[in-house]
Amino acid sequence: MKSLLSFLVLIWSATGQVSAQSSDRLAELPTPANNRMLHLRAIILTRDMSRTLQLNDTQYERLRVINQTRLARQDEILWLYQDDPAQQRARLSELDLYYEQQCRRILTPAQLDQFIQVQQPAEPETDPHENGLG
Repeated sequence: MKSLLSFLVLIWSATGQVSAQSSDRLAELPTPANNRMLHLRAIILTRDMSRTLQLNDTQYERLRVINQTRLARQDEILWLYQDDPAQQRARLSELDLYYEQQCRRILTPAQLDQFIQVQQPAEPETDPHENGLG
């Protein structure tokens, strides 16, 4: 019985050390407390999209869910790869491709064209005869 008690104490203390070490890392992770803020960000983003793209109710709800998922995953990528910018960019690009695929499934062709125009900033017009040296 004494050996069982000693074993349990040993396991308990080891677990405490591991959780203490990981608590520093976990403190920065998104938590359920941040879910409300994430939900609000998704609503604001979807509302802006709705104004621009004239979404119907079904499209609005489906995009809100996709936006919330995207924002959560984006936050996760930014946190997980904060020390590796190249990996961070690669993962964010993958996420953007996935997001665009999901939008293609929901939006009409006209809405999709407008969505793509909004997503891609317009290139400044330059005169081909100017050399750009002021």
